[in-house]
Amino acid sequence: MTKYRLEVYTDTAGKWRWRAVSSNGKTLGSAGQGFASKQSAQRNAGLNGFF
Repeated sequence: MTKYRLEVYTDTAGKWRWRAVSSNGKTLGSAGQGFASKQSAQRNAGLNGFF
């Protein structure tokens, strides 16, 4: 199983996004859009197999 960390952050527009980063620094997945809340971004990460 690949180890990764999930980063949930705000973008320059103030929207919440997520990205999953592997232990070697490569991005495994990321949000295709910004979300109004941190919870919504986390939920989307879960729907995409992360979190």
